[in-house]
Amino acid sequence: MKLTSEVGVNFIPPGITHHDKIYLIGSCFTEHMANKLQEAGFSIKNNVHGIIYNPISIRQSISEVLENKQYNAEDLFLHQGLWHSFNHHGSFSGTDPAAVCQRINETIKEHREFLLQAKHVFITPGTSWLYRKKSSAQVVANCHKVPGYEFEKVLMDAEEETNRWLELIQQLQLFSPEITVHFTISPVKHLRDGFFENNLSKGMLHRLIYNIMQQNKSIGYFPSFEIMQDELRDYRFYDRDLAHPNALAVDVIWEK
Repeated sequence: MKLTSEVGVNFIPPGITHHDKIYLIGSCFTEHMANKLQEAGFSIKNNVHGIIYNPISIRQSISEVLENKQYNAEDLFLHQGLWHSFNHHGSFSGTDPAAVCQRINETIKEHREFLLQAKHVFITPGTSWLYRKKSSAQVVANCHKVPGYEFEKVLMDAEEETNRWLELIQQLQLFSPEITVHFTISPVKHLRDGFFENNLSKGMLHRLIYNIMQQNKSIGYFPSFEIMQDELRDYRFYDRDLAHPNALAVDVIWEK
């Protein structure tokens, strides 16, 4: 008797080998898979700007790697005694703006050199909800505890974002012709947005990726979200916050 619906996983032969360099970018679930790959002896790099959840900020961070963007103090802002970048995770923040920029720029250079040799890129968005700075209309990757009234929360337009992603993937494949791009959706629930809003958000991510795959047949999809939702489908596979996959769930998805 089958008690779960098994989610199939198909990779185009020869799949992924230990000879391949693998680049990962996106949500906190990316960190889990990056750690597993590294422990298994794969050559990987992940998250040039730190953990990022929304597709627009992920796309922009890849674009900055491709163009080898160099940050300076004008790209940072001071808040609560630290210098931050709205494009970066708080792990890049610091008290010295020159040191923050140096670390950001060195990381971009390092990731660009790796991406030139990469065979696989895994892109893992987690939410379609965007926070846009009211004063500049910039979509931020991280609010850095800046007061919420300075941002507008909006839902990504999947149709509008499709063309921008198609352009970026074309640039990526011209930059490194051997690259295969794979999308996967983070199985982490963003319950602070609300249950309805979380499901709407994940649906918009599916719509975006479906649009991209319809127009570029070389794109792959790994069903992390579907494995969590349809095959595991039980709160015993979640952490105590009932939103993040626990270690057992991560192991199951890793085995897949």
